[in-house]
Amino acid sequence: MSTQQPPASKAVSPLAPVYPFNEPGQPIVLHDGPVGGLAPHDALGVVALSCVPDLNIVWRIGDSSVLGGSSDPVTLVLRRPDGDAAVAGVWRGIDDGWSNGAAIGKADAPLKRIVTHWFNLPNFHGPITLTRTTEVGVSWWQGRWEIEVGGWKVTVDVRPDHARVWKNLHEAHVYVMTHVMEIRRADGATFTAAEAEPLLTALHVGVSFALGRWAAPMLPVGQDSTGKIIWEDWRASHCDPARNISPGWWYEREHASLTDFLGRVIPAFADPDRLPALRLQMMLGIAATSDRGFVEQRVMMGAAGLEHIMWQTLVLEGGISESQYLD
Repeated sequence: MSTQQPPASKAVSPLAPVYPFNEPGQPIVLHDGPVGGLAPHDALGVVALSCVPDLNIVWRIGDSSVLGGSSDPVTLVLRRPDGDAAVAGVWRGIDDGWSNGAAIGKADAPLKRIVTHWFNLPNFHGPITLTRTTEVGVSWWQGRWEIEVGGWKVTVDVRPDHARVWKNLHEAHVYVMTHVMEIRRADGATFTAAEAEPLLTALHVGVSFALGRWAAPMLPVGQDSTGKIIWEDWRASHCDPARNISPGWWYEREHASLTDFLGRVIPAFADPDRLPALRLQMMLGIAATSDRGFVEQRVMMGAAGLEHIMWQTLVLEGGISESQYLD
């Protein structure tokens, strides 16, 4: 980051995350307040995305009169200003537990934009300059990358202190929010969370395939034209610990290659007939490329992916018959 400001016409303000940037390994609080459904009275509790040792949705109740039994299922009723939200969970101890997450709001409600939060992305120094003013002064940095494809406009901003949180990655398994992403329709029209799901899946799998390890967009928040939050998804997506050098094919500052690649992946994932097979093939490719597994495992994953592609290309597309393939 630099304190020397470029011409004002060339710098834009960064996207604001809905949930503040965390320190490496620190949890991200999703709810801190009254929780019902556990006792005749509400109790104070916290629901958070835990980043140690893995990404998980966890919760804790701060009322000693509310006690749970280990492994018992429970439904937390979060008292929020815009209405109650139910979150299914399981007690771990007498005052805490875990959850597989929850979708809050309606997936078919009209949205103007979705803001989501990327974890463990390297700083690929987007070509658009970002600027902000703090008590220290005005600072600016290269940090925005944009793409328009399939009727969508995707904007990704890096956090201003990425270099600081990206240090010493070899010393621990690090999970940290590194980027903020905004999704809009290119023509400004409204859309639904259900319509955006294939796009989010394409970005998750596509960027991870480029990196050769899993990075994840998480905690998407859908807003209407007034900025009101209409929909949220609290799920911990698959994500590997951050790595300084990724084993994939993509050089992280080569913006054109990523744009070209995702420009092909996103339309393919928009086709419900192509998405399942392509997602499986790319997931097998990520497993084969990742340097965290044994060589034998990686070879088996890569071979399975190639065989799946051969079956699809040769048999399903009518090149040869099933018996010819098996022979």
